[in-house]
Parts: sequence; structure tokens; C-alpha cells
Amino acid sequence: MIENNTQDNRNNIIQQNNLNNNLNNNLNNNNNNNNNNNNNNNNNNNNNNNNNNNNNNNNNNNNNNNNNNNNNNNNSDSDSDNECVCRFIKNNKNNNFFPIPKEEIIRYYKNKELINQIKDRRYNGKTGSYIYVRNVSYIEKDREDKNKVCVLVKNLNFYLKPKETTLVLGSPGSGRSTVNINNNNNNNNNNNNNNNNNNNNNNNNNNNNNNNNNNQIFCFINLIIVKFYRENHHRDITYVQQNDNHMALLTVKETLKFALDCQVNNQVMSNKKKKDLVELAIKYTGLYHVRDTLVGNEFTKGISDSQKRKLTILTSCLKGENLFLGDDITNGLDSGSALDLMKLIKHNIDFGESSACVTLQQPSVQITSLFDNLILLTNGQIYYFGPMSNALSYFQSFGFECPPQRNPAEFFQEIVENPSKFSKTQPPLLNSPKDFINAYENSEEYKSLLNHMDNHKNGIMDSNIDPNSLVDASIKGLYKYPTKLGYQIYICLRRGLTMMIREKYNLIIRICKAIFFGFIVGSLFFRLDFHQRSGEMKFGLLYFVMSSVVTSSSGIIPMYFGEKNVFKRQRNAFYYKNLAFYLSSAISDLPPIVLETILFITIVYWMAGFYESFYRFLFYFLFLLSATFFSVGFSKFLSVTVPTVEVGLVSHNIITSLFTLLSGYTRKVDNTPGVWRWFITISPVTYLFKGLSINEFAPEEYYCRFYEYQPPYNDPLLNLTYPIGYEGNQVCPKPLGYNFLLDYGITARDGYQWICLAIIVGCGWLFYILGFFSLVFINWDSKKKSLKIKQKQRKQNEEEEEELENFSIKDTKIEIKNELKDIKIGSYFEFRNISYSLDIKVPDPNNPKKEGLIVIPKKRIKKSLHILKNINGYVKPGQMLGIMGPSGCGKSVLLDVLSKRKNTGTISGEILINGRQPDKYTSKSISYIEQANILLPELTVRESISFSAHCRLSHDGIPFKEREEFIDKIIEILNLKDVEHSKIGNEGNGLSLSQRKRVRIGIGLSNSPLILFLDEPTTGLSSTESLKIMEEISNICKTFKTAVIISIHQPSSQVFELFDNLLLLKNGEQVYFGPVGEKSRTVLGYFRQFGFKIKNHFNAADYILSIISGEIFTDESNIFKRYGLLDPRKNERKGREHLEELKRKDKNIELLKKLSQQELVEEKENYNKKNKWEIKKRKEIKKQKDLKIPNNNNNNNNNNNNNNNNNNNNNNNNNNNNNNNNNNINNNNNHDQQHYNHEKKKPIPELFDGPIEYQDSLIFQETIKELKDGIYPKEFNGNVIDSQLEENNKKYGIYATSWCQQFKLLLKRSWILRVRRPIVYISNLFRSLFFAVVLGTLFIRLDFEQDDARARVSLLFFSFLFAGTVAMGNMTQVILERNIFYRESAASYYHSSAYLVAFIIASYPFTLSTALLYIIPTYFLADLDVGNHTSKFWYCLFIFILTYLMYDSLALCLAISLPNAAASLTVCGTLVQLSVLFAGFLVTRPAIENGYVWAHYLDFLRYSLEAVTTNEFYGLEFHCTNNYEATPIPVGNNIKYYCPITDGISYLKNTFDLNLFMRYIDIAPIMAYIIIFNLITFYTIKKVRWVKY
Repeated sequence: MIENNTQDNRNNIIQQNNLNNNLNNNLNNNNNNNNNNNNNNNNNNNNNNNNNNNNNNNNNNNNNNNNNNNNNNNNSDSDSDNECVCRFIKNNKNNNFFPIPKEEIIRYYKNKELINQIKDRRYNGKTGSYIYVRNVSYIEKDREDKNKVCVLVKNLNFYLKPKETTLVLGSPGSGRSTVNINNNNNNNNNNNNNNNNNNNNNNNNNNNNNNNNNNQIFCFINLIIVKFYRENHHRDITYVQQNDNHMALLTVKETLKFALDCQVNNQVMSNKKKKDLVELAIKYTGLYHVRDTLVGNEFTKGISDSQKRKLTILTSCLKGENLFLGDDITNGLDSGSALDLMKLIKHNIDFGESSACVTLQQPSVQITSLFDNLILLTNGQIYYFGPMSNALSYFQSFGFECPPQRNPAEFFQEIVENPSKFSKTQPPLLNSPKDFINAYENSEEYKSLLNHMDNHKNGIMDSNIDPNSLVDASIKGLYKYPTKLGYQIYICLRRGLTMMIREKYNLIIRICKAIFFGFIVGSLFFRLDFHQRSGEMKFGLLYFVMSSVVTSSSGIIPMYFGEKNVFKRQRNAFYYKNLAFYLSSAISDLPPIVLETILFITIVYWMAGFYESFYRFLFYFLFLLSATFFSVGFSKFLSVTVPTVEVGLVSHNIITSLFTLLSGYTRKVDNTPGVWRWFITISPVTYLFKGLSINEFAPEEYYCRFYEYQPPYNDPLLNLTYPIGYEGNQVCPKPLGYNFLLDYGITARDGYQWICLAIIVGCGWLFYILGFFSLVFINWDSKKKSLKIKQKQRKQNEEEEEELENFSIKDTKIEIKNELKDIKIGSYFEFRNISYSLDIKVPDPNNPKKEGLIVIPKKRIKKSLHILKNINGYVKPGQMLGIMGPSGCGKSVLLDVLSKRKNTGTISGEILINGRQPDKYTSKSISYIEQANILLPELTVRESISFSAHCRLSHDGIPFKEREEFIDKIIEILNLKDVEHSKIGNEGNGLSLSQRKRVRIGIGLSNSPLILFLDEPTTGLSSTESLKIMEEISNICKTFKTAVIISIHQPSSQVFELFDNLLLLKNGEQVYFGPVGEKSRTVLGYFRQFGFKIKNHFNAADYILSIISGEIFTDESNIFKRYGLLDPRKNERKGREHLEELKRKDKNIELLKKLSQQELVEEKENYNKKNKWEIKKRKEIKKQKDLKIPNNNNNNNNNNNNNNNNNNNNNNNNNNNNNNNNNNINNNNNHDQQHYNHEKKKPIPELFDGPIEYQDSLIFQETIKELKDGIYPKEFNGNVIDSQLEENNKKYGIYATSWCQQFKLLLKRSWILRVRRPIVYISNLFRSLFFAVVLGTLFIRLDFEQDDARARVSLLFFSFLFAGTVAMGNMTQVILERNIFYRESAASYYHSSAYLVAFIIASYPFTLSTALLYIIPTYFLADLDVGNHTSKFWYCLFIFILTYLMYDSLALCLAISLPNAAASLTVCGTLVQLSVLFAGFLVTRPAIENGYVWAHYLDFLRYSLEAVTTNEFYGLEFHCTNNYEATPIPVGNNIKYYCPITDGISYLKNTFDLNLFMRYIDIAPIMAYIIIFNLITFYTIKKVRWVKY
């Protein structure tokens, strides 16, 4: 039965298409024989009694016409669908006011200056591109199942022509972007077999659908069949993607100039012309006022997102392309900015001899009208391609009508998803996407397209074009790159150095750090002498300096990843070669690091007292500069090789740690196990250490102070006779520098320093070369993942659409959970005279910038910036208030102020909830949903909503079962049931954007809020997804009786009509507050009194935004310029006085009266020329009353006339329907009239000033009166509610749950988060195990020889140093969770202490596992002493665990206390370096100057080191087997050997001043530091908020 119905439906469609074609032919013939007036007369003749309906509006006339035309047919029930469709088309033929002529949209369309500039930058003979796409399918193998095939687009047939723009519309996942990717082919990794076909025959184009390996895409450009030429096809193509990737530290002008320099050769366009072109471009795109402003990013303040979007378009369009491809290029822009952008593009296409294909999400009717052709896609297939002017009539042929105030672009997309909504026949003739595709492929339009393409198989779709006259990049023989390599390197280097200079804070931080550490280290090792202890300290100093230099370049890795996306985009656009970018980047990276190194090493060298010789200083200088070169080269290689910045930083940490550990200082080369000697041999840092040591020690002589002689003066055997004693003889163990070098296994051969220097420089060049090849051949941005995500997204969209179609919120009953059972649900929210200002610093105009040799910066003074001014309004229970306005008008700021989230600036005015001011308990009854979807990716949908609900709903008032049922209902009402157990994931690899938005809404609803704030909930969504989200919010508002306040960016007409009230803002001032009205009648009526009359198919929201932005009359009248008045639309603040004078004072009225008659005639003629289409339309619609709302008497007359007219038609059923409809319309008109029909004078649209007009309006006075009298109903008793709220607050406090309940919930969530982050903790565990193996095998099986004593201390010291680096790796995750805490804390989810305690406890098991996995293998591999009954092992393990916890507490403290990850990591690294210096290992306690003793005892690493070393050395005895490492003491003619280290504790005391009795006392300082760090964290997390609202 289903199959038969389907077949019949298809037959009907085919028959209907034939009938429609005949009908269209007849209508076309009639149009050819008759003019417009005759057509109107014919239509009027077909309608009886139309003259009686003079007072009716347009809709009433149409209804009467339909009823009269079909009078006889209404008496019969046997009409076919085809006849209904025919009647529908006939009656609506002349009511199509779409598309709007481009001359009306683009006022400067024929601006000669702009046209000449566009033509000037075209290369000679440019003719545009003809793009021919025939039977194209794009197929990819499924990434999960290689045997399956994923079809992204299928059977595409269309063409592009010069001077024509084509719009591609479709829901996400429909294949919109794939079309442009295929046309552009910038991705080198695609698996499409199109590139492998070599078809030079025109006969290869056939009408059969190619699939699998036979699919082909033919890009016919100017007769030449271009199979995606790799060499120069991009010279004719511009491809603009969705993302705005620019160098943050360049200005707008510099960004454009760089793009133009890369894309246009100086021989084609001179440098002066380039500058002029840039100036003109930024002028016509509204970027002139920010031309010298930095582009900026999330870390650098810069231009707005809409301005970045314009900049992206300009950087791509300046070269003068043959083909323009754009993928969602207006995404994130408001309607005005998007329209301005598309105007510019249209201008360039029409006068630049280009073709264009653009995909958009929510284009306005003006933007849609700018396109010549339309492609509609669903599920990767086309269901319409043709002229934009024929699109509505095409769908009318199937019985689908676009409502008059509905944006056609929305209609084109929604018609596939909800056909019954627009169909005049029920059921619709087309019910599914497949039906629409089949209908199109069976239509005459499609057949005509194929015939037309078959008749032009050469790809030139115009018959009157001579193929020989066409010119493209292939014919001109243009090179792959517009400029030569040398010039590319020059401009890239110039850009890199400019950004380096602008990054002044980074440079200042580096300089300050170098000077700070230089003086610290220099003063700590101040004026080292040439005695024995100084010699040992010099090795430690050289090691520290060397380690600091080698690790100083880690900042290059995040710097490269910040520029990576820009580089990838520009490389794909062939701006420059890889070598140009790489060389310039490498060179520009060096100066800051080199400057830091020079300052640091110079200060240290001369303060520490190294050998005072210029020759040696020069060697020292060259060695460390070479080390800097090597370090930068290695970091550069690593940054281009690894996939993410996190992996890069971890890899850099591990590898540089290995380099420094195996340099010969930590473990002497002679004692290093054989397995590691090979690494020491190939490590460049080894040669750096050797070269520095030889340079300092080789020719020097050293002496011994009296206590440094061996045996020491207090040795009991010193004065005994031989062979027992030494007979008072003592020797200096290392009288020469060579002795020190030999002790570390370093041989000082002649010229060996130069060999070491050459090895370091060679390794640096090696890493630079490897980095270049990695940049060329390694591409982690795999296309496979994106294609997989696209298939997943398409599947998700199909499932969501199917579920939403079967889902009705009306059938869902929700019981609202609230502890106040007796209180009626709902809150009355009102705000009066809300103002907000912010103090900013601006240049002092009285202190200008001086020019000359010395540049003095401007003095900056404080100035109060008024962002909001006297905003008034209210929201009642069950109502939705929409806040709208142009970009930067203060929508989000007002929302933050009303929700009490603003923690900066000055706020004035009054906010009342149920008649009382908000207090600290208010957060329990409100919810705020931010624009950004800040969610924890590790949690599932249900876990996220459940956590919020259990935290914000009282456990005493609402049992657990009821809370779970409430959560189920939220999930059900938001249509999240099928994904409730799915992880949220990250964007692009988890839930879709629409689902993430709904999860945030669910979290906001979890406390059953009385007031709900939402900040732009539809940003980034398509029109269909936005409508679904907003319908859910509207239904929730009505179901929950919740007062909802929403700031919204660019709503569709359907979304706009969901609002009950509307608040409009302009520059922080109120333009309108009042009801929207049914079909937006009320708000449109308000603006209608000022002469603003909306046209058919205009989105009311876009139209209103255009009015208050001053875009409707831009360049429409020269009234201000001609009569010497300051235009208030161009500069509202300065022009307001003139506006007031013009409207209110007689002298300006007299000025207007002085106009000559000739001037008035010229003004009228100019107006008629610019509004031809408007005048023509008015003539066609005869006897239509002006859009001014009639008074009550007229409405009553209309009713009578309509009733009489309907009675003359002999159709009682239709008469009743018409009477009811007319009465409803008139009632609505009466309701709307009272809000805006209060001015008798005729307004002047050109002089409209929104804030002033609103202040003078009746609706403003009514709002103020209502706020003054009270917005509450008579039965509302605020005192009863207040008393019950106070009772509830006394019982539950600010939070809905107790501290223990919050702690349990937080502990559970914290544990889940850590368990579901396996990569982070597996990497930490792997790193622990890796270093355990490295250090354990490096110090394997330590014996009790002399060198083993120092090796044990060295092992324990570097083990603690490793613990600090592990803690630093966890800081990034802490900062990510911190943002979630700020949001939840502001909403009174839980106590700060509960969060902190749960966080710490949940992290302890992972910290302990990291510590255990390191210390246990290391301990036993190195064969450290376990003591009696393993007591030493357990105590050592205990100290290590405490130290790891201390480092973890330090990292948590810094991550919470400092503003961002960069600052936290910098400070943490500095503290770790300082702890290394003052711990007592590199500089022992006896050698520390008295001025730094306090730093030694404040060092948190010092106590851990003392505790474990005294524990290890207690009871150990060392010896000199076979007199190895013993000092020979001459006693007469004999030699007696002295073994320096025999007792472990004595060695620690004499060398490091570490005491055994402190072994257990050291536990107290370690635990004290843990407590101190946690207390600081608690205070900061409670008092400090780094996110400013």
C-alpha cells in the first residue's frame, strides 16, 4: 500500500510538472501580449465586487480574490491537487516582490571611484571564469569500516558564469562546504579520484551519473579543461573559509598590505597603487577607523569579530580573482555587517569580471537578493538550481507558498524539513528530501539545464562568447607564486620582525627575567676565587647557566602554534613558499632569546668571577650563543613535528631534561653505565658542557684553604707516625684546573673547544633542516577526521530532525520542583533607569605626542565610558523578553547587569524581583546561560544536568526519586534522550553544536529557575537549528511560567515572533521597549509612524536593526550635506544637537523653506531614479491603502464592507471564514494602534533618531507609568512571598544543599573527570616510569666508592626536580576547570571550600600513583639502602609522597591565583629554578653568602633533600677500593693514600651542612608548605575572579 501511494505521488508530481510548464507558458504568453496594467485589469475583472473593498488591507484583498475566483469550485469536493496548485500560482503570480533589485540594496552600486579601482586591479584581458560541473559525486571511504563508502555529494550539475553570483543553501551536513572544497581543491590529501583522470576529450561529459571510481569533476575555465592544475589554477581562485585566522600583532592595514604584497607582483602593481588600493578597501568596508588597530586574538585586544570577518574577505579579494568561493563567510556577523560585506563582494563580482559561489547559513532577504542563482542542497544532492528570481515560483508549482513576511532563504531551507508548514495542499505533494530531489530531477528546469549544458560541452555557457578571447592563468603562463623567493623572504621577515617588536610584554619579561636571574646567580656565586670549593661551585654554575640557556626557547612552541593556522591558510593560498616562512620565522625568533641570553650570561660571567680574560669571555660568549642557536633550532623542529602544543611542551621537557642529565655533570662520564655512554657521545649538550669547562679550567692553578687540605686538620691520624698516620703532611688534592677536568672525565686537548663549538652549531643547523622537512611533509591536520565528523554530523542531523518531527512538547507534563509549595510559580522582574559606565584610560589631548629624535608617549587620563543609559523594562512570568541591537550596543552588558554578574564598572538604577531588590539569595532562583558552551567534555549529558540539579535542588525538600524524575523530564523536553549517556566531548568531536546548546539550557533549568537569562543562544546555528532551540525555550517559558530574558544577535522571522516583548538598544540607549505583537505588527507599527514601511519577505528583526543602525536611508538623501548640517546618522553624539534644532526650532524649518523650486524638483527626480522598483510596485498594487493603521471607525466600516462583499459571492462557508479573519485582524489592529498611533504630524524618516523618538513616544510613557503603578496583578501578594522566601532562606541559606552533600557530589564528579582523562594521567605515569628507568639505569647499582656518595645526593636531588616538572604539567587542566568553577560559584552551586577539598582529594590518588611509579623503580634500580626492615625505604617513600603533594599544591595555588596558563607556568618555572639554586646542592650551604641564607631556609626543596639524604646516608660507610679516587699523601719517601669520604653523615655535614637530627623535623616544614599553599588557594578561589564580566 505504501509503495503504491509513493508511485502515485511521483506520477502526480510528473503530471503536475507538465501542467505547471503549460501554465507558465500561458502566463508568459499573456505577459508578452499585455503590459502590467493590463494584467492588473484582468485580475480585477476576474474578481467581483473588488471595488467595495477599498478599505481592506492587502491580505483581505487576496483572500477575497481567492474566494471569488474559486466560487464554483468550492461547491465541489472533487478538485485535484493539480488544479489547486494552478489556482494558487495564478492568484499569486503578481505578489512576488523577491528578489529585490541590487540598485536598491547597494546605493553606491555605480560609484565611479570604486568601479575604477576594481577595474584597475584586474590584470589585462581578465574575462572571468566559466565553471562547468557535470555529474559530480564526491566519495570517501568510511574511516571505521574500510569496506563502506561515504558519499558526501552526489550527482551535482550546475555552472557558474562571470558577473554572476550563486548562493548555496542547506542545513549543516548537507554538503555545502564540500561543493566549494571540490571547486577550490586546496586540500592535498583528498582521496577523490578526480585528480587521476586525464580526459582531454569533450565527449567524456555524458548524461549518466558517474559513481565510485568513475566520478569526475570538470572545471572548465575558458575553454581549457583544467583538471585542478597544481601549478597556477589558484591564481584565478579565491577561497574564503569560515575561520578568521590572522596574525594578532599586525594592524588591519599591515595585514591587507602583506596579503597584497604576496598575491600581486610589484611589476603588475606598484607599491603606491597597493597602498591606495588598501586605503580604498578599508574605506568602503567600514574599517577605516580601525586601520591602525591590531587584529588581536583571545590574548591581545584588537578589532571585533565582525571586523575580522571583513578583513578575511578583503585579504582574499584584493588580488582580483576570476572565481570567488566562500564558505559561510557571514557566520557570526549581525545582519548589517553581513549585508555590507556582501555588497562589497557583489560589487567586485559584477565589475571585476568574476564568478562567485558562496554558502551562507542565515542570509537576510537583502543578502539573498544580491545573488543571481540559487543552489539548494539536502543530503549531498541538489533539489533546486536556477535563477534566484524563479525560485519562489518553482516551489509554488508544487503548492508551497512563502509567507509575505518570511525570509525566502529560510523558506528554501525549511521547506524540505517541514513541507506541511508551507504547503497549500494537505498532505503536501512532496514530503521528504528524497521527494524534493526526485521532483527536481523530473522537472523541466532540470531537463532544460542538462540540455543547456550538453549544448555547451566546451564549458562556455554563453553562445555569444568567443573562446579565443578568454584569458586565464594557464593561458597567460603565470607562475605558481606571484612573487620570487627573495621577495617572499623579505616581506615575511619584515612581518616577523614587526610582530616581534610589538610583542613588547614578552620582550620585557624576558629582559627582566634575564637581569633578575643574572643578578641572583651572579651574587650567589659572587667573585668565586680559585680555591677547591670554588672549583666545584664553578661546575655547578656552568651547569645551571647551560641548562637555563638550553631550556629558554620552549616559548617558541606555543608561539608557532599561535601562527600555525595563519600559515596553513596562507600556504594553501600560495602566498609564499615554505622556505620563506620558515627562514623568516626562525630569524625573527632569535633576537628576543639572544638578547635574553646575552644579558644573562654577561651579568653572570663578570659577577661570578670567571677568569678575567676577553679571549675566554669571547669563547664563553660564542659557546652560549651557539647553544641558543641550537636550542631555538631544536624547539622549532619540535614545534613543526608534534601535533599539539601540549605534546610539544611535554616532549621538550623530556628531551631537554635528558640532554642536561646526560651532559656529564649529574653523573661523571667514567662512572656512567655503558648503555648511556652512547647518548652522552651524541648529545650536543655534552660538548657544550665540555667546551665551557675547558674554557674556564684548562690553564688555571687552584689553591687550598687551610680546611681544604687532605687529610683535614682535624683528622686524628694526621700527626701520627707512618704507617698509621701521615706525620703531619697535607696536600692540595686538585692544584690545577686540569685535575678538575679529569675528575669529570674531560680531556683538554688542543683545539678541542673549537670542535665542541662546531658540533653545537652543526646540531643547530641539523635541527633547522629537519624542521624544514617536517614542515613540508608532516601534516597533522588530516582531512580524514573532518570527513568522518561530517558524516557523523549529517547522521546526527537526520536523527534529530526525525525525532523532533515526532516530538511534541505539548504532550509532556512537567511538575516544577520548588521548595515553596504554597507560592505561585513565577517572578515579576522589573528594571528602572539602569545605567552602566566603565573607567578607561585614554590619551590626554592636552599632552600630544612629540616628534623628533626623542618620542615621548602620550599621557593617559581616566575617562568614564557610558555603556548603558537609563534602560527601563520588565518581564512577567511566562513571558520572553528579547534584547536586540547592532553589534556593540550593549546587549550582553545589559544581560550581565540585570543578572547581577557584572563585577566591574559602575552600575546605577533599580532592579526589582517581585517588588524587592535582589539579595545574596537571589542566585538560587535565577539561571544564566552564557553564549560560550563551557562544558566539561568528560561528562555525559545526564551527568552534567544531574550534577547541577542535585546541587541546586534541596535534598530535604525534594526526595532523590523526585529529583531524578525531574532530570528525566528536562532531558525529555530538550530532546536529549538518545544522547543522555553520550559524552559531551569537544567541539567537532562530540555532541553537535545544537545539542551542546540544549545541554547548557538543561543545566540552566536544573534548579527550576524563576528567571532565566540567555546570552545569544543561537550563535553559530543554522536557521532551522536556531528555531528548534528557541521553540524549546519558548515552550519551557510557558510551561514553567519562567520569566526569560534573551539577548539575540540575528533572529529569523519565526524566532523573532516568539518573543512577547522586545527591548532595542543603540549605543547603550533604549530605542524601543514593548510588545512584538502577532506577526510583529506592534513593533513594526511603532516604526511605521516614522515612515518606515516593511516590504514583503523582509525579516522584521533585520529590518528593525537596519532602521536603528541608520542603514535604511544610507546615501538615500543628501539633505544634510547640501544644507550644511551635521548628519546625526554618521555621528550621533555630535549630530544630536543639530537634529534637535532641525526638528524643534523654527530657524531650521525656515532653512528648509528657503529651498528653491528647482532644488526640490532635482531632489524628487533623484529619489525617483533610486526607487524605480518601489514606485513600480506601488503602481502595480492599485487601490491598496497606505500602510498606516486605520482608526476604529474605519475598521468597523471595513468589517461591513467585507461582509457585504462576501455575501455577494454566494459562498456562506467562505463568508463566515472571511468575517472571522477580518474581525481578528481588526482586533489586532486596534490593539497595535494604541501603542503607536499617537502622532498626527508626518514624520521625516531621514531625521529619525531612535533614542530621542522613543523618549517622546506614548509607549515609553506607558512603560514608565506601568513600572510606577506596578506590573503585578491584583491578586499578587508580595508580602506573603517575601515572608516565605525569608523562611526558606533561613532554613537553606544561600545554597540549596549542605556542605557534606555538596562535597559528595563534587568528589564524585572530580573523580569521574580524572578517570576519563586517561591521556593526561597516562602521559604523567609514562613520564614517571620513563624518568625512573633513565635515572635508575644512569645510577644503577650504586656502590660505596667515593663517587657513589656524590651520585646518591645527585640522584635524590634530580628526582625532586622531576617532581616539580610533573606538577607543572597539570596546571593547564586546572585552569580549564577554573572557568567552570567561576560559573557554578556565581550561581551558588556549592561552597568554594567544598569544591577545593573535593578537587584536592580526588587528585591525590593520581599524584600518589605518579610518585610511586617513579620512586619505587628508581630506588631499587639504584640499589639505595633500604635499612633495617626496609625502614629507610618507607621513610624515603613517605617524604617523596609529601614532596609530590607539596608541588601539586604549589601548582594548584599558582593556577588558581594567576590570570592565565602562561603566567602560571612562568611563575612556577621561576620558583622551581630558584629552588634549584638555593636547595643546597649546586651551591652548598657553607658556600652560600650570608645575605642569601634566608633564601636557603625558605627553599621548600631544601627540607625534602635534607630528609631523604640524611635518611639514606645514615649508617653508610664509603671506601676507596684499590685506592681508587684516594688522594696520595707523600710521607717521606713513602706514599700513604687518604680516602676523603668514609662516613656518610660526616660527608653530608662537612660538604652540605645537612644534619641527621633534622631528618624527622623536616617533615613539619614540608607539611607547613602544603597547608600554606592550600590556604592561599582557598583565599584566592573565594575572593579573586580572573574572568571579568
